[in-house]
Amino acid sequence: MPSKIKKSFLRNTATLVTGNIIAQAITISLMPIITRIYPPSYFGIFSIFVSIAMISATLSNLRYSLAIQLPVDEKDAHALTLASILTVTLTSLIFLGFLVLFGPRLFLLLNVDKFSSGFYLLPLATFLVGMGLVFNSANLRGKRFTNLALSKIIGAACDRITMLALGFYGFNIPISLITGRILGHLTTLVTLILSKRGYFFTAFSKESFKRLKKVALRYIDFPIYSWSGFFQQLSVQLPVILLGYIFSPMVAGYYALSRRVLAEPIHIVSEALCRSYYQKVSEVSDNREELYTMTKRLLHYLILLIIFPLVLLGLSGNEFFSFAFGDQWRQAGNYASLLVPTYITIFIARPVMVFFDLLEKQKVAFLFNSLFFLLNVTSISIGGIYNNPKLAIGLFSLTSTCSLILQIQWILSKIGFTTTILIKLFLSGISTAAIFSIPIVVVKYFMKESGLMIIIISMLSFFTFVLYIMHTDPIVREKIISLKMRIFTSNLR
Repeated sequence: MPSKIKKSFLRNTATLVTGNIIAQAITISLMPIITRIYPPSYFGIFSIFVSIAMISATLSNLRYSLAIQLPVDEKDAHALTLASILTVTLTSLIFLGFLVLFGPRLFLLLNVDKFSSGFYLLPLATFLVGMGLVFNSANLRGKRFTNLALSKIIGAACDRITMLALGFYGFNIPISLITGRILGHLTTLVTLILSKRGYFFTAFSKESFKRLKKVALRYIDFPIYSWSGFFQQLSVQLPVILLGYIFSPMVAGYYALSRRVLAEPIHIVSEALCRSYYQKVSEVSDNREELYTMTKRLLHYLILLIIFPLVLLGLSGNEFFSFAFGDQWRQAGNYASLLVPTYITIFIARPVMVFFDLLEKQKVAFLFNSLFFLLNVTSISIGGIYNNPKLAIGLFSLTSTCSLILQIQWILSKIGFTTTILIKLFLSGISTAAIFSIPIVVVKYFMKESGLMIIIISMLSFFTFVLYIMHTDPIVREKIISLKMRIFTSNLR
């Protein structure tokens, strides 16, 4: 049984990772063009829109979408889907009413009043993202991993193509970026619904309405502590909003791009791991030994594979951003260097956080995320008092990292992890990163080489690191060999 679980987990994760890689490849490959069409201030305004939409979408379904994975009875899952759809719709309508009444004041407060017309699309974005979360869970419960991967690819392509097309035709304004994102979410949602058409219509059956109250009460902890997810999302998205409010949309744009670049490895791997891992651990939740073994293996590879690449990006941040996105984005490289510790811990924490829902520890998650939120607001506010964006981002990074490490340690202790085990895992990854970082440190700080040379040395260091992992890790080597064999045999056919 454990071997079957391991194989299906790896297969499901590989499917989702492949979809994310292709989707992010589309995003990454076109981003250098987009950043040369749209200036940092416009990108900042767009990022403020996205941040508000993600915050409202997180609250929109009251986290009932997460509970869709849990019921044994399929009819209860359908009723939870109905509950999620209804709450998303109602929340979006309430948000629309709020903007009609108070929108102008809000937009003036956020320094986006000159482009306020695009911000009236926020309720639509909330609805599309919220519904996307619902049907993500529905497809995940049905183990439709290929459909999930395909929806990511289609959504990313529509998003970027729209932004580029409007920009090339002279509409290089914030609403063009917003339109691209809206259409991306729309195509993603349509793809997910079409892959689960029967599930969508079954959710509105008489049986679902009959069970609606029962399942709503059974999983009442999810909406009660939905504020936990709200504060978590608020902590992630709030810096963009606060930096735009306290400093300027341009500073928000610099921060948003640096965050996006650092988050790409997370979106490529971690999101897929979260979905596949949550689905798998929910099947073996009663077997603590299997949970411990699976999680330790996962943590080992998360730590091994993320620390050095992000440290490398932090060391060559200025040079990389200037080369990839244009000289006007050089300042974003400074912000990226400050944010490296935070995104290392986010990458490691994201799959682990599923245990707060699996173990029904939403109350504790709420307390952690509330603390996380308060520390981040305080950090950025201190930077605002001193009128120093770097200080604001540096303090934000420090408090975020400490808060996430505390959460990781607490939740993993519930399945048998000790602090000593976690320290050993982290030290292993840090020591490996330190060794492979030596060339770039010498070239940048002692030899004072040009930006291009720093990028070249960074790429060589990264490829050396990859070869080292392939050579020393038998599991990685085995997977690569098996992949090559599958490609070879398929070609023979």
